[in-house]
Amino acid sequence: MFVNDRMIAEQFYTAPDDVVSVAKIFAVTRKAFSIALLEARWDSFDYETRIRAAKTIRCLKTKGFFR
Repeated sequence: MFVNDRMIAEQFYTAPDDVVSVAKIFAVTRKAFSIALLEARWDSFDYETRIRAAKTIRCLKTKGFFR
């Protein structure tokens, strides 16, 4: 039997439920997916992570960068 990389990856990785639900709405290669996933996980973030996520969302929306 021929085994490819995808078959191997499926054996060791299962996507979390929030990733699966957001992936049904947005393509996983798009910025909108990243923004939606960060927003979906927002309530579970601590203060520092929220600041980092807010900067990341701003950068994704504006195509900028943060220092």
